[in-house]
Amino acid sequence: MNSAVRKKVQDLGVLIDLKEYENVRQWFWRQKTQLFDDLVHDIRISEDLPVVIDTVITSREWTIRFGLRHGDRSSSRLPQLLRKLEIPFEKTEWNLAHPTHFSYDENLDNIRPFLQNLVDKLATSQEREE
Repeated sequence: MNSAVRKKVQDLGVLIDLKEYENVRQWFWRQKTQLFDDLVHDIRISEDLPVVIDTVITSREWTIRFGLRHGDRSSSRLPQLLRKLEIPFEKTEWNLAHPTHFSYDENLDNIRPFLQNLVDKLATSQEREE
């Protein structure tokens, strides 16, 4: 099971085009005691706004979560940015999550444009003082 989910996140990672973004870093994460894998995109919007997109696969589904790398979870900056970029989200106990989920067996060609759009929007955004 662990190698199957790791392969899926690695295969999805290859499909995401990051060539034009110097402010995006992609990597994979797994907690050894858990049955999930995570395709991580760290996106530096500004010096003090490091956003992370976690694309997580479990034995049942794919979910997409948003957070701040080393940031204050109570900060309103990330929700404000997501609203400005018209990216829907739901608040969860630990983070913000996109309301769209994909089944475990979803074709990666269906997930790719969805995730690519999120990475593109965040990577090219600029936080503006309002």
